Amino acid sequence: MSLRPSVSLLRLVGISSCCYYTATETLSKGECVTPFILEIALRTPIILGHRLMLDSLLIGASRERFGDDGNDLPLRRSHGLVHASQLFTGTPEVPLVRSATYIQSFIRVLSNDTAITEMLIKQPPPSSMNHGSGPNSNVESVYVTHNIPTVYFLGVGDIERIRSILLTVVHIGGQAHKGNGEVERATVTEVAADPTWFGIVGRHANQRVVLRPVPARLAHRLPVHTSGFDNSETWDYPYFPGHPKAVVEPCLVPPFTGGDYFHRDAIRGFCRQ
Repeated sequence: MSLRPSVSLLRLVGISSCCYYTATETLSKGECVTPFILEIALRTPIILGHRLMLDSLLIGASRERFGDDGNDLPLRRSHGLVHASQLFTGTPEVPLVRSATYIQSFIRVLSNDTAITEMLIKQPPPSSMNHGSGPNSNVESVYVTHNIPTVYFLGVGDIERIRSILLTVVHIGGQAHKGNGEVERATVTEVAADPTWFGIVGRHANQRVVLRPVPARLAHRLPVHTSGFDNSETWDYPYFPGHPKAVVEPCLVPPFTGGDYFHRDAIRGFCRQ
């Protein structure tokens, strides 16, 4: 059943209730595909990292919940691009940024990805405080934590399947296994919007901008006058540049970083293309 979004949500995404419509398409297996906004309320400060992507979040959650490889992701693709934005951070009531230092094993950090750690399977367990060199060394890293109440993502996909995947998400962001980015609530709400470029392109500061990395070679397929910054990085999962399957190439990227705070009104602007 399709739920009509509340007036407050329509105001959030900048769409008048008088022009509400349901934009639905289908994935290959026939699931309903609709534009949506994912709102995640946080209990603890989050470590944002370089760029947290919606599809990466769902793939990780799907792997933990169902044990699959994320190939059957319930998100729409256009020209190879996933309709899944990067993370947008809500404005904190009291801005609070702190540094956090963790000493951790290099092997232990990578042990969740067998594609990376196959060569390290026979390595002995690292000591708790070994700062030596080599694959068994511990790494002392300093991270920045952001005390923010809410983060947002935009996308197009099968809302019911996405809600199911998110049921077991308890932490997001960097160093989540140490209690950072604890999820209090994840809410997926249908948005009345044109799905053509939703989650890939939006409006910010009166300009049409990309909301996720787009390879420069595909930029000509975007709506005219779509802007962003130029950078070489990964544009599809896996996003970790050191992953054996990661592809780094020149991209058009969002003209803001994960550390930029946005009012809810600004998130509304991203939904208008």
